[in-house]
Amino acid sequence: MRSGTGRSTFSLEQKGDSIVSGTVKDSVVAFGYRVELQGVPAEVTYVGAIEAGVMRGTVSIVGFGDGTFVGTKQL
Repeated sequence: MRSGTGRSTFSLEQKGDSIVSGTVKDSVVAFGYRVELQGVPAEVTYVGAIEAGVMRGTVSIVGFGDGTFVGTKQL
């Protein structure tokens, strides 16, 4: 079931091999946060890899489903 598309903007700060609420190891990035969707608390988790300045992978929203994402660095 496809539930649609979305657009998110994140400000991530890396300290060593950690980012806020996540980790960076080699080219693999994992992070997450909690949000309220349609009045229901939900946990959102992103797992992806960085290649040539682009991060892409999967996003999972507990209770809502899974999808894919592509992220780029804004200057």
